Amino acid sequence: MSVTNLWPLIFVILVPLIVLLYMLKQKGTDQEVSSTLLWQEAIKNMEATTPWEKYKHNILMYLQILTVLLLMFALMAPFIKQGGRDFAQMVLVIDNSASMNAIYEDEVTRFEEAKVRARAYIESLNDSCAMTIISVAKGGEIVATNVTDKSAAKKAVDSIMQTDIAGSVNDCMDMVRSISGQWEKYGVTIYTDTAVDLGESDATVVNLYSQQKNLAVNYVSFATNEDKTISALAKISNFSTEETTCEVNLYGDGSLLDIQKVVVPAADSAIVYFEAISFQGVLLTAEINGADGLLKDNTAGVVVNGGNDKRVLLVTGGNTFLEKALTTVKGMDLFKTTDLSVIGKNETFDLYIFDGVMPDALPESGNIVYINPSGDANVVVNSKEEGVSLSFLESEVTSYLTDTSFGVSEALVFERPIWANSFLGDENHCCGYYGEDGNRRIVALGFDIHGTDFALKAEFPIMVYNLMTYVLESGLTDVKACMAGDKLQLYSRGYENAIVIKRPDEKTDNMDATLASKVYSAVDLSGLYTVSQETSQGNYTSYVYAAFPVDGESSVEYAQSSEAGIVGEDSVPSGGRELRNTIIVLLLLLLLAEWFVYVREY
Repeated sequence: MSVTNLWPLIFVILVPLIVLLYMLKQKGTDQEVSSTLLWQEAIKNMEATTPWEKYKHNILMYLQILTVLLLMFALMAPFIKQGGRDFAQMVLVIDNSASMNAIYEDEVTRFEEAKVRARAYIESLNDSCAMTIISVAKGGEIVATNVTDKSAAKKAVDSIMQTDIAGSVNDCMDMVRSISGQWEKYGVTIYTDTAVDLGESDATVVNLYSQQKNLAVNYVSFATNEDKTISALAKISNFSTEETTCEVNLYGDGSLLDIQKVVVPAADSAIVYFEAISFQGVLLTAEINGADGLLKDNTAGVVVNGGNDKRVLLVTGGNTFLEKALTTVKGMDLFKTTDLSVIGKNETFDLYIFDGVMPDALPESGNIVYINPSGDANVVVNSKEEGVSLSFLESEVTSYLTDTSFGVSEALVFERPIWANSFLGDENHCCGYYGEDGNRRIVALGFDIHGTDFALKAEFPIMVYNLMTYVLESGLTDVKACMAGDKLQLYSRGYENAIVIKRPDEKTDNMDATLASKVYSAVDLSGLYTVSQETSQGNYTSYVYAAFPVDGESSVEYAQSSEAGIVGEDSVPSGGRELRNTIIVLLLLLLLAEWFVYVREY
C-alpha cells in the first residue's frame, strides 16, 4: 500500500489535544442541595491539588481520536498497488483504427471495450498521476496532456471517436517514446488488437483481439452497356477458416436492385456479378446480407454519377482526333460550335475548349482550355519554334506520360503566368501550362494537333483524359473515390457561400470558400460524402465514396507484442485500488456510532 499525500500527517497533533481536553479538571460551582449524599464526591474534588483529572478511559474520546486519524488517512489518498507501480506519469494509448470496429464480446466492439477498461484503469491510478492520452488513428493524436483530474481524463477517453482509418499503434510509438523519454517514473498502457513493437519502451499492452468469422466486400465496380443498363461486379473476401455461402445485395441510392448468391472459399475471395441493372442514380453499393464479426467492411460502394454532369463547349473548325478523344471522358455533355459569337450569349458551360481560335471576350464563368492559341492578353506567346521535339514534364496532369516525347511541325513558346505550372516543353521553354487563376482553371496547349503524329499514338487520349479530368473536376472535388483517412482537395465555384460536406454519419461540416487551400481532412468514416455549394451561377454537388480499408484491417490476427525483440505476454494492467472512498464510508459509520454513544451517555 502507498499514499499520494503526506501533508495531512500534520493533523496528528489533534490526537494529544483531544486527550488533554478530556483530562482537564472541570471547575465546580457552589450549589445548595437538599441532601448530603453528594458530599463525598465534593470532598474528592476539594482534595485535588492540580487542575488536571486522573486519566480515565472514555469511549467518546477514543471514537473522536479514531475519527481524526481516519480523516487524516483519507486526505493522504492511500491506495493498494495490487502488484502495479506508483506512477508519476502515465501514457494511455487507445487504438481507434478500423479493425477495432470488430466485435469483442456480446455486441460490444473492441474499441468500446478498450474505453471501458481505460476508464477503470484511470480510476485505479493515484490522484497525483499526470495522464497523457493518445488515439492511434491518423498516425497518433494527443487527446489530453498531463491531466491529473480523473474526471477530465475519463472525459478525454470518451471524446475519442471510432474511425474506419487503417492504422497501427506502431505508427505512433515514436510519439510515445518522445513524450515518456523526459520522465523517470512513468508507465505506458496500450489498448489495441494487434501486436506492438515495444522496443525499449517500458509499456504494457492490453490485447483486445477476439476470434471472429468475417466476410468483406473489397470493392464494387460497374460498366455502362449500350442499352444504358449497368453491369456490376463485387469482390467478396472470406477471412475465416471455413467455406461460406452468402447473399450479396446490390443497392442503388438505397433501393434494392438485385440479389446474388456466392460461395467464398476459406481464406480466399470470389467475384459476384450483376447483369442488366437499370439505374440512373448516384451511388451503387454492394452489401453482404447477414452479420459477422466486423460489420463495417460488409459494404462497398462506387459513385456512378458524380453530381452535375459537366457541360462542355468545343469551339473548333473541325478536329476529329480531339472529338474522339473527348468522347472517352465520362461525366460531361459535349457541345460543338464554330461560331465564337455565341460565347456568353445564351447558355453557360462548365468548360470552354478553344481549338485554334481565340474569343474576343472570355465568358464570365467556366474553365478554359486553349489549344494552339493565336495569343492575346490572356495567353502570351513569346515565340514559335519549328520542327521541335516536345516532352511531358512531371506534374499532376501528366500521369503515365512523363517518359513520352513527340515531334511537332510548330510549337508555341508561352510566357508562363505566375499562377501556372508547366507540363510540356523543357527547362527553358514552356509549351504547355495549367493552373488556377482566381476561381477558374486554365490549360494552354502550344501545338496544332493536326501538325503532329502524336494524335495517332496511344498516349494522346491519355493526355486528353488527364487534362479533362483536371479542368472538369474543378469547383468541388477532384476525385469520386478515396480511402477512409485520405484528404479531399476541394475547389469552390464561388466565394459567397461556404462549401458544405455531408458525412456518412449525417453530420455536416462547412469550409470557408475563400481559403487559399481547401483541404478536408475529416474523412474518418467509410461511406458517401456529399460536397455541395450554392452560388449565384447555380447549385453544385459532387459525391465521393470513402472505402473501408479491407486490406490489413479486415484480416487482423492475434499476435503477441514484443519488447527488445523478445515475445512477451500481453497483460491486463492495474494501477492499484483507491481506499479513500472506503475510508469515507467508515468515517460516516464512525460518526453514527459516536452519536449513538453520546445519546446513550456511555
